[in-house]
Amino acid sequence: MTTVLVLGANGMLGHRLCRAWQGRFQVHATTRGDAALPPGVVDPTHLHPGIDATEPAAVVPALGTVLTRLRPDVVVNAVGLIKQRAEAADTRQAILVNAWFPHAAAAVCAEHGARFVHVSTDCVFTGARGGYTEAHPADADDVYGRSKRLGEPAPAPGSAVTLRMSLIGRELAGSHGLVEWFLQQARSGGSVPGFTHAHFSGLTTQAAAAVIGHVIERHPGLHGTWHVAAERIAKYDLLRGLATALGLAVEVAPRPEPVIDRSLDGSAFAGATGWEAPGWPEMLAGLAADSPWYDRWRGMADATQRGEGGSR
Repeated sequence: MTTVLVLGANGMLGHRLCRAWQGRFQVHATTRGDAALPPGVVDPTHLHPGIDATEPAAVVPALGTVLTRLRPDVVVNAVGLIKQRAEAADTRQAILVNAWFPHAAAAVCAEHGARFVHVSTDCVFTGARGGYTEAHPADADDVYGRSKRLGEPAPAPGSAVTLRMSLIGRELAGSHGLVEWFLQQARSGGSVPGFTHAHFSGLTTQAAAAVIGHVIERHPGLHGTWHVAAERIAKYDLLRGLATALGLAVEVAPRPEPVIDRSLDGSAFAGATGWEAPGWPEMLAGLAADSPWYDRWRGMADATQRGEGGSR
């Protein structure tokens, strides 16, 4: 069985990769701190805490020690500051986590003979045109977008592959991403703004786990930078679909601004791998079916923080 090490197991993507790949791969995972993960994310004996991308002097030897012990076939980098977090505008933090760390991790993987899969973002583009192919120059002019572009490892046959994509999904804690924000707004009542001219071509984290798993299993020689995309959709339509899938009685109020289109053209990747993105109804139905697991975990975590008992 292929041994896969997921970097960033408590993040929105990282934990979902771990959950999806149980039984498919031998999954190990790292976290920045030592916080507990919900049952079913990863075998506790396969969890390796203390891999902190903001500590450059310590993280390289720490990661090297983990790779020496595990000898994984593949390392997937799901570590990153997301655009919605305040730290993403902090130049030092963004450079360390989004730009420096992927290159450092890729170098450690190369030394240990492990394939490196790096997950990047559509935010390397400004969104002025949409339909971006791999040939379009990354033109982001903000700290976050530039840091993500700088963090994409240079292609080297057989060693590193960068998958650019945009993601939505449930989180273990916090409300930094679109879905948790939407749920929070829906529970508080009132309408939620939906941008009719803000387009993207993202995936749910569940679908992302499927396609990254496909790359690991079926395309071991794939390298370089690729765009992974679903059907282009406006954020307004996405939120309406999400409300329907989750059974939420919330009004999504159309807003004409901002006008932005960061949709990616994933045809080259589809041609190279044979992968077809699921449609939005299918992806949102999967997200909704998965949501009770998150509600239970977040409820237990909240109760524990309030001192009401319960266990992680």
